[in-house]
Amino acid sequence: QGLYGQAFFKERLGHPSLFGYNVDSFGHNAGLPQILRKSGMPYYVFMRPAPYENRSVPEGYFRWRGIDGSEVLAFRVFSPYATWSVKQLKEQLDRLRAHMEKTGTDSIMLFYGVGNHGGGPTREQRNELERLRSDPEMPDLVYASCADAFARCEAEGRELPVFTGDLHHHASGCYAAQTEVKEMNRRCEEALLAAERTAAVCTALTGRAYPHARIEAAWHDLLFNQFHDILSGSSVREACRDTRDQLGRACFTAEEALNASVQALASRIDTRGTGTAFILFNPHPFDWDGLFETGDLHGSLRQGASGGDVVWHCDGTDATCVQNVQPSSSVECERFVVKAHVPALGWTVCRLKRRGPHARPRLPKGPAITAKTDTLDNGLLRVRVTTGGVHLRDLERARALTRTPGIRVLVIDDPSDTWGHDCYRFDRVKGSFALTSVRCIERGPLRAALRAEYRYRKSRLYLDILVEQGRKACELRARLLLLEKRVLVKVAVPVNARSKAAWHEIPYGAIERTNSGEEMPVQQWLDLSDGTLGLSLVNNGRYAVSVEKNEMRQTIARSAPYAWQDYRACRREAGAAWTDDRWFHDQGFSECALLLIPHEGDWRKACTVHEARKFNRALSIVQEGMHSGGLAPCFGFIRCSSRDVLVSVVKRSEDGAGFVVRASEIAGRRCRARFSIPALRAGWQSAFGPWEIKTFRFAAERPGNVKEIDLTETGGG
Repeated sequence: QGLYGQAFFKERLGHPSLFGYNVDSFGHNAGLPQILRKSGMPYYVFMRPAPYENRSVPEGYFRWRGIDGSEVLAFRVFSPYATWSVKQLKEQLDRLRAHMEKTGTDSIMLFYGVGNHGGGPTREQRNELERLRSDPEMPDLVYASCADAFARCEAEGRELPVFTGDLHHHASGCYAAQTEVKEMNRRCEEALLAAERTAAVCTALTGRAYPHARIEAAWHDLLFNQFHDILSGSSVREACRDTRDQLGRACFTAEEALNASVQALASRIDTRGTGTAFILFNPHPFDWDGLFETGDLHGSLRQGASGGDVVWHCDGTDATCVQNVQPSSSVECERFVVKAHVPALGWTVCRLKRRGPHARPRLPKGPAITAKTDTLDNGLLRVRVTTGGVHLRDLERARALTRTPGIRVLVIDDPSDTWGHDCYRFDRVKGSFALTSVRCIERGPLRAALRAEYRYRKSRLYLDILVEQGRKACELRARLLLLEKRVLVKVAVPVNARSKAAWHEIPYGAIERTNSGEEMPVQQWLDLSDGTLGLSLVNNGRYAVSVEKNEMRQTIARSAPYAWQDYRACRREAGAAWTDDRWFHDQGFSECALLLIPHEGDWRKACTVHEARKFNRALSIVQEGMHSGGLAPCFGFIRCSSRDVLVSVVKRSEDGAGFVVRASEIAGRRCRARFSIPALRAGWQSAFGPWEIKTFRFAAERPGNVKEIDLTETGGG
C-alpha cells in the first residue's frame, strides 16, 4: 500500500503524502508506525476505536509507538461520521474547545462536512463557519490541510502522551466475516510474493524480462480489495462477488507469472541422468526441508501395488520412497508425497528410479509411523481421537500437550450484526460438533492420516488429522458444511501450559496480548507457551482468534448476515430483529487447514514463523525432459546467516534498474545478519533492531554497491 500509494500521489499530485489516513479502518496493528515511517509518512489520522471502545487511547494528538520503537504523530478524529448539520458542527466545536482548555493545546483539527468523516461541506455549514470565524469570542478557525495541522502541532513543542501497542477494538466480528474473501487475500499475498521472487531469480539468471506490468496490475487488484469494508467482509453481497472475481484475477496473474519463470528456468537446468527427472522449486528465501504433496505428473510417480519407487535427489545420496496419499477426487487423480530438501529460493532436480516389484522400499530413517483406527503415533507425537476431543501427547517428554477434554469444534452464538458492533467476546457456547465416526484413511512410511466425521444439527464437519514421519507436528484439514445461521465455528485447543498471555503474529512482527477471551486479529500464527512447553497454531487464511484460560480458539467460520448494521444487536436477545430470508456468510461447504506445532521454550525455538510461511505456500514442481543446461541441478539463490531475520521480498526495483531485497527481524531481539547472492556477486551485512524492517537495493552491474532504502524505494532507510 505504501509503495503504490505514494507512487500514485507523486504521479498525480506531484508529491508524496506525509500522513496516513485511515479514519474508518476497524483497527490498527502495532507494526504500523514503522511501516508508516518507512513509507515517508510521519503522521497518522484515524478515528476507530472510539473513546468508549478503548479509553486507554488518547484523544486528539498523541505519539503512537510501535513494537520496534518507531513513533508517528497521530490524531484521533473526535466526531464520527462528520457533521450532518449546523447543530452537530457547533457541538463538535464546543467539544474541541473543551479539549483544548483541558490539555493546553493551542491548535486542534476539526473535521466537518457531510459523508464519511469529512465529506463535502454543505453551503449551510460553510456559511456558519464563516460567521464563526468573524466571532471575536471564538478561537481562530483556519482552513488547512492535515499536513499543515500536524506541522503546527510539532512547532508548538508540547509534550504529548505516548501510546504503545495496537489500536483496537472496533467491529471485532469483521476479523472472521466472509472467510472466502480472507482466504483469497492470503492466497493472493503469498502468490504475488512468490511470483516476484521467482521472476527476479529468472531475470537475474536468464536475462528474461521481468513481468513488472503484470505483477503491478495484480498488486493493484489485491490492494484495492484490502479497503476496510471489503477485506472486513462487511460489503453487500454483490460487492463480495466482485471481490471474488478481482482477487481471482490477481491470483491467476501471479500464478501465471510464477509458472512462466519456473518453466524458463527449467529449460536451462541440466537434467541429464538416469530416471525420470522432475524439478522442485522453492519460492521461499530459506531452505525447505520436509514433505511435499503433488499430483500424479502424468503417471510418472504411480507406484502400482509394489510400493518400490524411489525419489533420488540430485546428489545421488538422499533417497526416499514415494507414498500414495488420499486422492482428491477419484482413483484416476492419485496424489503422492515425497520428502524434499530444496535450497533457499532455488531448486533441486530429483530423479525417479523404478525398482522391481519385489524390491523392498527405501524407508526414511527414524521411528516408523503406526496408525490405528483412532490413533496416530510417529514416535515423537501421539494423536488420539475420542468422543470428547482430539488429544495430543509429546512422547519424547512423556507429557500431554492438550488438556481434557481435548481439541473440540465449538458452535458459538453470534447475536451481533455483520460488523460485530459492540461485541468484543464471542464465547456463548451453543454446543459442539459431535463425533459420529473415525477411520484411518492413509498409512505409509512418510505420513498417516485419520478422518473424523462430526455433526451439529444439520451441519457436518470432516476433519482429516495428519502426522508425518520424523516431525513433531499435527495438521488438521477441515471441510465444513455449515447450515446454521448467526453462529461462529471455533476450533478450541486447550493447551497444557499456564500463561496469562499469548503471542499473536501481526504484519512484520508479533505482539504478546493478555488472554482476555476477546476476539483478536492475527496473521499466520498464534502461540501459547509457559517457557517450558507450548503450542503454535498456524492457519492458512483465518484471521480471528481468542484465548482464555490457556485455551486457544481459532474461528474458522462465521455465518453473519450480509451488510446488516445494527449497533443494538448485541444488547438484545439473538433473533429479535432479523428474518430467516436474509443472505448469510459462509453457508454451505468451506475448507481450511491448521497446523499444531508443539515445542519446548517458546515459538522462536520452534521456528514457527518459517513453518507458517511453508504452510501457506508450497513448492512448485515441473516434470522436465533430459537435456543439458547452463544451470546446476541443485541451486540456491540467496542466503541469510541469521534465523532471526526473514527475507520476505526479492524483486526488481520499480524503476527496473536494480534488485530490491527486504528483510525483517522476527524474534524481537537485536541481531546481525549477513546476506549473499552468489549468482549476482552481491553480499552485505546489516544490524537489525527488534522487529526492524530493512530494504536494500543494488544494481546487477554494481552488486557491491548495496544501499539501504525505504519501503517506497526512493529514500534512505
